[in-house]
Amino acid sequence: MKKKEEKTESVIESIDFNNLFRAKGTPGVFVLRSKVNKSGMISIAEFLNYNKTKTVKAADLECLGHFAFKKNDSTSISMKEVFLNIEKYLAKGLDIEFIEMSEIVPDYDKNEFKNYHAAKVLNWYENIMERLTETV
Repeated sequence: MKKKEEKTESVIESIDFNNLFRAKGTPGVFVLRSKVNKSGMISIAEFLNYNKTKTVKAADLECLGHFAFKKNDSTSISMKEVFLNIEKYLAKGLDIEFIEMSEIVPDYDKNEFKNYHAAKVLNWYENIMERLTETV
């Protein structure tokens, strides 16, 4: 009898990127704490650290779930796929400091995906994973 292979699901698979946001000019990953008020402001909290809140302009928020990274073949990959690519890279025992942009977004469009984009994505990945390991 053949043993059934156990596949462990990545913690990244359970993250709903549509509930995660970046705030322009503010490092970190955030969740919404309120609705937009009449002044166009909204309360946000750090991901899994809900005691650290701030109020920002709603127009300065960008949903991580809406990010799409373009590839040379005109297709794109989602933030979740990018995070899974980073996870695969790290599973090889390699250091995140030496990750290549092509590891994050294979066959990336050099006109659309720049070094500073990769740096932001890696910061978000590290921020989210750090918060998740703190809660375990």
